[in-house]
Amino acid sequence: MSQTLGILYMQTRVSFRNWWSYVVVSLIPISYYLVFSLIGGGSLGDHVLLGYVISLTSNIGVVALPQAVVLNKLSRFEEMMVASPISPLAYMLGFALARLVFTLPGIGVVLALLLTTSRVQPLHVFPLLGMVAVTWLVASMIGFTLGTYIQRVQSVGPISNLVGYALMLIPPVLYPASLIADPWRPFALLVPTSSAAYLMRGLLGLDATLPHEIWIAVGVLVFYLTGGVWMVARKSRWRER
Repeated sequence: MSQTLGILYMQTRVSFRNWWSYVVVSLIPISYYLVFSLIGGGSLGDHVLLGYVISLTSNIGVVALPQAVVLNKLSRFEEMMVASPISPLAYMLGFALARLVFTLPGIGVVLALLLTTSRVQPLHVFPLLGMVAVTWLVASMIGFTLGTYIQRVQSVGPISNLVGYALMLIPPVLYPASLIADPWRPFALLVPTSSAAYLMRGLLGLDATLPHEIWIAVGVLVFYLTGGVWMVARKSRWRER
């Protein structure tokens, strides 16, 4: 744990000086909510807010984290970590937590908007934060493992952004799963981000849910969590072969 916190400190001490970047992260969900509420009313605004917070936490894992891994690999920072007793899972958690800290203001603004403008109750905050944490952890494990396989800094941006689009824009994250035809909806839930968004909308009553689809979504998230730990520990290119 101390090794993870050490990496967290090293990665966040510079970003804390750039306080304006935290202001920008906080303003983005407000603008999203205003625009989509004007277009489709408060219900559409709530859908977009939930999709945004899932996209935000997924983005820091599969887009930002691979870029950090590759840059630190080129700067020999990773070699120093490999030579130390730190494990790849602790190394990954340190980087993932640093990116999560950067997004906390935006997540806080989303929760505040949901509490003041929709049917969200204070007791809903804890399971919502649980879904956010699961999404962040799954995306971080995918992004970290992906970053260890990318050798060129010119390639990491296009590859990580492509994975991010596949997890955020194509599946029902920014839009409700009920828009997908019933026979195809279970297949859409095989993507971890859509499963997390489905459970969040079902919890708040923003979208219709079915019992077997809830179990599919829960099973998908458990599978990605356990598979992600195995992937980071066993399949990430932590050391040069």
